[in-house]
Amino acid sequence: MRLWSLALKDDEIAANSRTLLTGREPGLVAYYPMTEAQGGQLRDVTGRGNHGAINGAPWVALDAPIGRQAGEPRGEAMVVAEYDTIGQRPGGTAMMALMRRAFAVETARGVRLFAEQRVEELDLRWVGNAQFQPTLLGYIEGPPPVPSENLTMSASYNGAASVELSTSDDVTFQWNRSKDEKLGNTTDLFLGWETNSKFAALPLGIGTINDLAKVRLGFKGAVSHTTGSTRASTISAQSSLKMIDRLELRGTLEDQPRFPQLGSRFIPKNVGYALVVSGLADVFVTSLRGSGRMVGYEVVPNADIPPDVNTVSFLINPAYTMAGSLDGMTGSAPTSDRFFAHVPELRAQYGSRYPASYYRLQEAYDLKRQIAEQDKRREAYFFNFNASIRVLGPVGDDLMAKEIDKGEAPGAVTVRRQEDTPVAGTPAAAADSEALIEAAGEQQDEYEGRAAERRAQIEQAFADREQLFTANRGLEQWQSRMEDLRIRAGKRNIVNTYVWDANGGLHTEQQQFANSVQHNIGSSASVNFNFGLEAKFFIGVKGVELTTMATMQMSQTLSKTVTNNRGFGLGVSLSGVESRGVTDHKDRPLVPGEKVGRYRFMSFYLEGATQHFDDFFAYVVDPEWLSGNSENARALRDTRGRTNKAWRVLHRVTYVERPALANFGADLRPLPAAPAAPTVDKRVESLEQKVDLMLKLLQAPKSP
Repeated sequence: MRLWSLALKDDEIAANSRTLLTGREPGLVAYYPMTEAQGGQLRDVTGRGNHGAINGAPWVALDAPIGRQAGEPRGEAMVVAEYDTIGQRPGGTAMMALMRRAFAVETARGVRLFAEQRVEELDLRWVGNAQFQPTLLGYIEGPPPVPSENLTMSASYNGAASVELSTSDDVTFQWNRSKDEKLGNTTDLFLGWETNSKFAALPLGIGTINDLAKVRLGFKGAVSHTTGSTRASTISAQSSLKMIDRLELRGTLEDQPRFPQLGSRFIPKNVGYALVVSGLADVFVTSLRGSGRMVGYEVVPNADIPPDVNTVSFLINPAYTMAGSLDGMTGSAPTSDRFFAHVPELRAQYGSRYPASYYRLQEAYDLKRQIAEQDKRREAYFFNFNASIRVLGPVGDDLMAKEIDKGEAPGAVTVRRQEDTPVAGTPAAAADSEALIEAAGEQQDEYEGRAAERRAQIEQAFADREQLFTANRGLEQWQSRMEDLRIRAGKRNIVNTYVWDANGGLHTEQQQFANSVQHNIGSSASVNFNFGLEAKFFIGVKGVELTTMATMQMSQTLSKTVTNNRGFGLGVSLSGVESRGVTDHKDRPLVPGEKVGRYRFMSFYLEGATQHFDDFFAYVVDPEWLSGNSENARALRDTRGRTNKAWRVLHRVTYVERPALANFGADLRPLPAAPAAPTVDKRVESLEQKVDLMLKLLQAPKSP
């Protein structure tokens, strides 16, 4: 017998009728399983003490299963599964966890399922946050490459090298108003003679008198005077946003030296850095109230918090690049028997042409060439742009739009892996190339559509669309259209070169770029007033003429200007890379051919492209780590279904020098041993002998 404080559903009643309860089910007030089989008490197993008394009724044993319906066969199978769920308490917002049970019962007509059966309430503990539905914005493929064979002189080299991508967005709003007021007068004076010569025409005695000539001679002068006032005001409001993505070297000291000739090395972590936009979720742990044993680990999305930027660290595929190994080698041996055991043999056959770890010369110089070609196209676009359009109105706007769109649109700079490049000239290569081009076109269309949808979601999460509309609606269409010039002619990719020398030298070539957009909207008005007097006085041919005018002028201009500046920079620090233990004071190698004395590498920033997104999952991230159950791996797996144009920072080593021949040809024959310097005792003994000799000479008898 069971007493409940809430109404049960039909399927709950059916499921509960087939099994014994625990007594801790939510809403269960009293539960009498009647399993005592003796005595006069009917025990309540809910723990509430609602026991009952039996008066005069005997106990009767029943062998029928609980809830068996008439006609059902005995021995049917029942499968039971228990799980935890998290939800809100009825009538409130507080969270609660329940243990639930699901039954699968064999019946004559098949299997009947009873799900969501409440068993008992669980303890709920909040342990932190997790990322929900992240979108990949970009990633850094590890800190700058460093040689682990050099990292043997200290216990820690954390922070010895770092890479930093900086982005700055500056916005300036400016209002200008100026007002001019001017008052003045002008006086003209003429003093002189003026005479007219006339003649008369009298045909038939009737005629007219006409001017024959007019002569005006004298002095004329003018005087003008103007006074005025000017007032102007400029109001500006500025805001700046600087974003820095930085990744430093991290690692641990190895327990047992893998290469005894080098000693214990500091092993860098093969870790990368991803920037994402993600929602927020709460992480809960549920446990049994009685024993405290953990039941489940639940991630509950929080729909009240908008998506925001976050970071995810990930392990890099060691078959792609391995931190601490510049070229797949550590000294003269392969860094890893699993991934680079074949490197010494293939390097002996192909030299620098064989890629391993960061040492990928073909990829490095192909990327550098792509960026250089893009810079040349930007320069050509600028000089070929026709800025002499003299047509006004809509026709002029159309001509300018056509001029902006002239030429080939800039494409993305992407990595062309040497491993994925077929041998040129073979039929397989030609067929593969055609297939790849066709497949790439189809995939590109699909990616663009999916990327556009996700970018719209991100913009919705980060910006108020109504505010953006209000800010831009004052611009004319041609002004907004001119912003496309920044896409056509603006630099968007970076290649930096670094050369490190164990003797303290460091050469750097670093690029930066910035794009600026400025829009100005304004109006002007002016008013001019002129009034005065004119007087003429002539007596005969002599006279004076005077003209005076008063002037008043008022003008006003009002304008507003918005300026947007965006800058990018990529920097690398190698301040902590170890140079001790490489060569001695005479620049001779201490461990010939084992430690790096000089190396060169390039660091790239590549603008967002869907291929970078695909490359990330194809070969950058470690597939074994990605299939794991860590929070970071789960978050990155969730980004795979949301294709986006992701930016990328990567490194490529192009030169490695391990000094081994500095003593080649030196005279190694041992030098003759130098005579030993006399000790103090020897010197004392020699002096004593000399003193004895002098005494003997003094004591000897003198000859007559």
